[in-house]
Amino acid sequence: MKKLIAIAVLACMILTFAGCGQDNNAKEESKGTVSIAESSAEESEEKSAEESSKTEESSKQESSKEEASEKKEESEQEKSAEESSEKAESDNAQAEKEAAEKAAAEKAAAEKAAAEKAAAEKAAAEKAAAEQAAAEKAAAEKAAAEKAAAEKAAAEQAAAEKAAAEKAAAEKAAQEQAAQQQSTNGSFSSSDLAMSYNGRTVTLLTPISNAVSSIGKALSTEKLPSCLSLDAPDDVIYTYNGFTLQTLTDSSGEKVYNIDITGSGAATAKGIAVGSSSADIEKAYGKAAEADDFLMRYTVDGGKNTLDFMIENGKVTEIIIAYAP
Repeated sequence: MKKLIAIAVLACMILTFAGCGQDNNAKEESKGTVSIAESSAEESEEKSAEESSKTEESSKQESSKEEASEKKEESEQEKSAEESSEKAESDNAQAEKEAAEKAAAEKAAAEKAAAEKAAAEKAAAEKAAAEQAAAEKAAAEKAAAEKAAAEKAAAEQAAAEKAAAEKAAAEKAAQEQAAQQQSTNGSFSSSDLAMSYNGRTVTLLTPISNAVSSIGKALSTEKLPSCLSLDAPDDVIYTYNGFTLQTLTDSSGEKVYNIDITGSGAATAKGIAVGSSSADIEKAYGKAAEADDFLMRYTVDGGKNTLDFMIENGKVTEIIIAYAP
């Protein structure tokens, strides 16, 4: 482009000199001018060529830069792709690791659940076995208790039958003894368990209130521990002139259960008193159930109630009418 401009300028200069009608000198000068113009054109061409070369070189440089940029971009893309690939591989590895860890955790959880289930089943089986053993033990204990109860009932029944037989034998013996006593001078029965004082009679087991009302107030009284039990009310001894009345208290009230005659003024219901002889006793009551030189004892109700005469030198020294609670 610059070369064309230089040629155009040169042509204009030539035409200018021709139109003015100058002489040959002028033409020569024009020729010199043309030569100068041509030289200038050549210089311009050289400059243009140099500039073109520079432009081409610049274009090459730009192209090189573009190629370098493209290579760099390609390198960066390759690097990015490589990084993406590495990241993908890392992500895949991480995913595989997490999957493996999850699978291991699930396996461990499953194993734990299985172990817990097995332990629970074992505990349930042991509990069932323990309950069965306890039930069997309870059944055995119940059977043993029932057997013991049956044996106890049988023993109690046997004891009751034996006691009934012994009671019947004792009653029979008492009846025989009573019959034997009746066959001698006198007889003895439960109605003879009484004391006579000033024409009044006090019977064994009569309420003390009735006795006091009949024979009068005692000279003194004394309390003793109950003969029935520690929790029962105290026994009481009522002292009179020549005899004492001892009482016990049960659910029916205070009653006379012992009459002890030691002096004059009181006697048995049949008149035997301190000073009477052994012969007088047998004449009134018959033969004694027990007798020796110091005691003559009469009994009723299987020996539960007694009439005792204390003897010294053949004479009565004390009379005791007693009930054994």
